[in-house]
Amino acid sequence: MGVKVCLLFLAAWLRHVIIERKLATMTILETLKSTVARLAPAELAQFRQWFAEFDGDAWDAQIEADAAAGKLDTLASEALAEFNAGRAREI
Repeated sequence: MGVKVCLLFLAAWLRHVIIERKLATMTILETLKSTVARLAPAELAQFRQWFAEFDGDAWDAQIEADAAAGKLDTLASEALAEFNAGRAREI
């Protein structure tokens, strides 16, 4: 092999190693951000729809878990007391 071919091979190999190391050190969040940033407009719209549903389901599950664990009892009691005292208004 000529020197030029060896140098081209070495440069390509170094680029590969640098890219692999960068990918290996990216967090899942960084990878997601990078991937989402490259989505085509139609794919981004589909992702938004999916994520809105996913996020809503996660929120609902958290509220249900908090309610089951009694974490909302104090707030519910305060709200009922305000209502029963006539200090609540329709919204």
